[in-house]
Amino acid sequence: MEQNIRKEFNDLNKEELTKQTKIINIVSTVVFTGIYLAILIYAITKMFDPSYDIAQAKLIIMSGVAGMALTYIFYVVDRLFGIKTSPSFRLSLQCFGALGMVLGETFTFYYKFSWWDTLLHFSSGILFSLIGTYLLASIFKKDTIRHKNIVIVVGGTLICLALAFIWEIYEFSMDSLFGLNMQKIIPEIEGIFNGGDTSAPLLGTNEQIAEFFRSPEGYRYALMDTMIDLTVCFIGALIFIVFG
Repeated sequence: MEQNIRKEFNDLNKEELTKQTKIINIVSTVVFTGIYLAILIYAITKMFDPSYDIAQAKLIIMSGVAGMALTYIFYVVDRLFGIKTSPSFRLSLQCFGALGMVLGETFTFYYKFSWWDTLLHFSSGILFSLIGTYLLASIFKKDTIRHKNIVIVVGGTLICLALAFIWEIYEFSMDSLFGLNMQKIIPEIEGIFNGGDTSAPLLGTNEQIAEFFRSPEGYRYALMDTMIDLTVCFIGALIFIVFG
């Protein structure tokens, strides 16, 4: 009798937890969908505004599309692979995406605060290492391999570094296909910067451009951006390994 009562109590608790999880997931999905729809509409209207930088408008559109994909990727992963994620995990990843795509691109925090991009790449080293570890822990849940915890943590970190590498390919592809400046090909230097449109020539005279690119700051500008992104991500991943 007591066991039956305990079982019913546990079942009720699980059912209540499931309901709360569904509600939180639905609310977060609706909120972030609304945010990304709003920035998409904003960017599309700015495409027809002659006074607004068209490269920035295209970048915001790409951010809105990527944000929508991030919002619904959890449902796709659940449906295809049966991997369920907790509301806190979803919210952490969605908030991280919003820091980059909403605050970073739409509200131009990347331009207003020089450390914003570095901060997000550093945080991604920790967050994506955690994601990789979470996925591997799910895969190896029933395995009895030796040093399983070390394998999972190191493997999760390597997944993080692979994602960082893929992100740089994504930036290069967006710059090449849509004339964006995600890899800082165009230096954000007063007198030269043309708003970030890689399909248009630089501003300034030939002498100004030549003088800038003659210096180490100039000819390493884009390389430094890419390598700093990868390096700080790696540092974040190393910190995760130590505490992991």
